[in-house]
Amino acid sequence: MKLVGDLPPETIARKVENFDPQVCSHTFLKELKGVLPSPEQVGKLNVYRNSDPAELAELHPSDRLMVQLIKIKRPLQRIEGMLYRVSFDEAWAALDEDARKLSDAGHDLLDAKYFKEMLSVRRPWLDFWVLTDVYLADSPHRKLHERHWYKGRRVWFPH
Repeated sequence: MKLVGDLPPETIARKVENFDPQVCSHTFLKELKGVLPSPEQVGKLNVYRNSDPAELAELHPSDRLMVQLIKIKRPLQRIEGMLYRVSFDEAWAALDEDARKLSDAGHDLLDAKYFKEMLSVRRPWLDFWVLTDVYLADSPHRKLHERHWYKGRRVWFPH
């Protein structure tokens, strides 16, 4: 892939206008949006809008790029739309990959031979943690208490 800096301004503007995916990355479009000419600058560059290539060749490459970009209809709105599209595609790809991983994990669990047996194994320490919940008591000092259930009775252990 060629770097954008190696391309002439006219080619860059044409690739932006045609939404070339090799050039129109999220980073490039975000930076381009920040340097688009203001209405005052557009007024100054309109002099060169219909200039011949020899006259345009005298301009700095960044000015030539801006002249080419103002020839595009509504460049700011177009670049914002492209940014939305690129962001949407990236987010969709990430979500799609995560959904595939979850689906594969679910299928693997369904196909696991000994998973159900492993879940049915009782562990005494697990019962203790499941039946214990920690909360902030309504004491004047706001001490943290633990409520334990032991053989059907509630037992308090203040810290």
